[in-house]
Amino acid sequence: MQYVLTSGGLNPPRTLAELLEEVNHATPKQVFFFDSRPFLGGDLSYAVNWTDTGSCPNIIPIFLNPKRATAEVVGHELMHAWTEFFLGFEDERHYVDRTDQPMTMMVNIVQSMVLDCVVLREMKRRDGFNCDQFRRDLVEAAIASITPYERGMMHVTPFGQLVGAENLAVPLALPEFYELRREDKKVVQELWKICRRQDPAMAWVAEKYAEALRRHGFDTCRGSGSPSTNACSRPSSFLA
Repeated sequence: MQYVLTSGGLNPPRTLAELLEEVNHATPKQVFFFDSRPFLGGDLSYAVNWTDTGSCPNIIPIFLNPKRATAEVVGHELMHAWTEFFLGFEDERHYVDRTDQPMTMMVNIVQSMVLDCVVLREMKRRDGFNCDQFRRDLVEAAIASITPYERGMMHVTPFGQLVGAENLAVPLALPEFYELRREDKKVVQELWKICRRQDPAMAWVAEKYAEALRRHGFDTCRGSGSPSTNACSRPSSFLA
């Protein structure tokens, strides 16, 4: 299923319409929205979306769950394009051997972890977006990644393990930036305890990801690439 969004077609909020118009002025490509659920195996309790500005010559495909496509979620994905076109925030690097899917996926996930922070920063600078949704989604994603260990389950793919490491690293490294509440921090602490007990190798990688975010930040184009480089250099031999 696909959708086309125009500044009037789906009657988006003013802030979202303005962002879309700015993206439209920066590129001749048409923005298309696609349903992400077929790629993710169904509905999830939190937003999982992605934007691809480079693979298609004529369109910018944005994948999201229509059931969770709030103005903030759509704005977040449009802001990925905006930060690339207007600020130059895009890590164009890729793993040298694209046939190596696990390593290519690892690089993409780490790059996304950093660029999401840049996007949220820019959304906070605009009036009209309720960025509290990203706090909730951050915590919900960490819960979904880690609590299955307590039920005797485990991640069976490298993707699941890498996403789990990212979901622990970001709230550990940037609790104030995501405006975590006291109860959120308690939840994250408990999730770290579970991960260290059940999957210490994944916890170790998550700690290195968090260290890279703390050390290098993301406030400059150079800075946004540094944590990706540092995190990608960490051994990922825990991947099955």
